[in-house]
Amino acid sequence: MIDFLEREPFRRARDLGRTNPMHTTLPRRFYADPDFYRSELERFYFNRWICAGRADQLPNSGDYFTRSLADESIIVTRDSAGAIHALFNVCRHRGTRLCEQAEGRFVERIQCPYHAWTYDLSGRLLAAPHMAAGFNKEDYPLHRAGCDVWDGHIFIHLRRSVLDAREDSACGSNEREGASEARGGGAPRALSDGPPAHPALPAHPALPAHPALPALRDQLGDLPERFAAYRMADLRLGRRIVYEVKANWKLIVLNYNECLHCPTLHPALNKLHHYLGADNVTPTACYCGGAMGFRDGVETMSMDGKRRREYLPGLSESQRQQVAYYSIYPNFLLSLHPDYIMTHTLWPRAHDRTQIVCEWHFHPDQMAKPDFHIDDAIEFWDLTNRQDWWIAEQSQAGINSRVYQPGPYSEREELLWSFDEIVRREAERLA
Repeated sequence: MIDFLEREPFRRARDLGRTNPMHTTLPRRFYADPDFYRSELERFYFNRWICAGRADQLPNSGDYFTRSLADESIIVTRDSAGAIHALFNVCRHRGTRLCEQAEGRFVERIQCPYHAWTYDLSGRLLAAPHMAAGFNKEDYPLHRAGCDVWDGHIFIHLRRSVLDAREDSACGSNEREGASEARGGGAPRALSDGPPAHPALPAHPALPAHPALPALRDQLGDLPERFAAYRMADLRLGRRIVYEVKANWKLIVLNYNECLHCPTLHPALNKLHHYLGADNVTPTACYCGGAMGFRDGVETMSMDGKRRREYLPGLSESQRQQVAYYSIYPNFLLSLHPDYIMTHTLWPRAHDRTQIVCEWHFHPDQMAKPDFHIDDAIEFWDLTNRQDWWIAEQSQAGINSRVYQPGPYSEREELLWSFDEIVRREAERLA
């Protein structure tokens, strides 16, 4: 029998525990103070790349979706050349919101509903009725956010220094960049020898990243190489569920990064993974995570542990026997299964409220089969998600109490206190 306590992650945690003071949870204000929350958003969400969605949400020119954070609203759209843009949802005339729908399709142009200022899909101003002679439309494009794509995942950066960067407004890499670079580049491959189950997405032009922004690749570190085999850009959305959780966003991250609660909170999950079986990587300033192997006879994460789809193509034998769970700070939780991937994006709404968008993505060759279904994966994870959201809300309620004090972490909660240290450092920069 494997002694899970003797695996490297636990030995490393014990060694750190012997040489460092005891690590404790964060003080109450980190979770319950509205003013601290607003300052923290500036450091964590407005000063890092955040995952906004998937490129396959925008298969055609004019397709768009919107994302909101604090007072900001962003329109993510694809133009006629295939480029993806992240545009602030603010008209340059009198500041009116241009679009209020969560998703849809523009017919070639974006028009303000107030005075009909009209923009192309890249944000360039095309028409501004009733302006004086000599008015220069080129001076009033929509403000742009930073935009880049890693293996099908769209990331945006909301730092103000890039608002007027016109020539670099489109996503700065091919949609397969993260994966193709790790594989040595080359033209995107076909999904199969036969007709694809979904239309192939257009490849947007490769543009240089804006020099004022850190490169997305720097934030991702070695993750593009680590996850290249999953070829995530090839996958397509199977289901999306949006949850509204009455808890601080950091409590969601913390809960995701440990399974000590699994025997009591997730009996169905605990039958599939050993709760001490995580093989964690050394945490970085940008991500943490690791892999958990299956118990004997388990093939995937479902109620009965049985796999009803083929493995994702190209996975190694070890990748077929585990799920990789990674938190990419601040808002992207990535769960890589042998037959599908699941993602969570976290959108803070208040110091004690978080919107969580959960999506399941499958290979289109499998989705094209007449007997394809996804209910096994959705049922299992929807149950597990709701259990996690409930306990996060209970944690928030307890932390709100005036008697709450930081408590000691277990030596097996290395990923949690490493994340807390990042949060503490950012708070010190705010002071």
